[in-house]
Amino acid sequence: MNENGTTEFGITPAVRTCASRITVEEIMERVIAKKTRCVLDWLGREQQPQRCLILGAYLTGSGIANSLAAHSQVTVVDIYPHLCSLLHPSVTFSARIEDCMDHDWDFVLDTTGIGGCSPGTIASIRCTGTFLVEDPAADGSDAVIRQSRRCREIVSGMDAPRKGILRTGGLRSKTSGTMTLTVDVLRHSMNTVVREEGVLYATAPMTFFERILFREKDTARFMECLARPALTVSSLREIACDSHLETILDRVHSHITCCHGGDLDESSGIFQKCGGKNPLGTVVGGRSGWFYRPG
Repeated sequence: MNENGTTEFGITPAVRTCASRITVEEIMERVIAKKTRCVLDWLGREQQPQRCLILGAYLTGSGIANSLAAHSQVTVVDIYPHLCSLLHPSVTFSARIEDCMDHDWDFVLDTTGIGGCSPGTIASIRCTGTFLVEDPAADGSDAVIRQSRRCREIVSGMDAPRKGILRTGGLRSKTSGTMTLTVDVLRHSMNTVVREEGVLYATAPMTFFERILFREKDTARFMECLARPALTVSSLREIACDSHLETILDRVHSHITCCHGGDLDESSGIFQKCGGKNPLGTVVGGRSGWFYRPG
């Protein structure tokens, strides 16, 4: 055991297997934390919302909802009822967006992304304060992906005093989705560690996690798969696996572009590379901190 993970010897005493302490789950939590801190800092400049509506529970939505729940009444809407297990018990869950149309919300966040809620549906929500939509595209998105996003139409159609677009990138990922970024952290870490002298090869858990959650609807197995070490390396020398993961994670960043009407104000965006305190309180984090596990 070392401070950067665990080590055991392989086929011969000359070859060792080094595994990270950091798990896939913790990578995912760190990505969610970057997005959450950016949102909370942006909200904290002008308001502390009391009634919050989050569209989409996977995975950004649940993380931000669980953090807001410490100070606000939070409702999350998602078409998959079993995703309520990702939420803190104080968060209200609904599988029908129609149930939320007759209420006034002082903060509304759309994280449903590509193929999610339509601009017309979102425009029917009564937002009396701040509206934010997550841009599903990232700095590595191709033309097809960029053309499929509807965040500009959503912002233009939403009647709210304050509006913005949440963007996340840094790894040249195809989308800004939390799972996309998590897998890309693993992929980039493998690519960098194999360049070290003495490294034979590197592996990372590359299970198709979303099938477990959305096709099998097995939340417990989903979380079990995420608990595996994020990086494992076969090498003739000791390898600091956690350091490689941290280096890649540091490149992920979120920022918010403010909007006036349907226009974007690029100069007023909040750029968030690291964590910190904000007026809404400390962001909930830590191992398994984003998820409520019943029982």
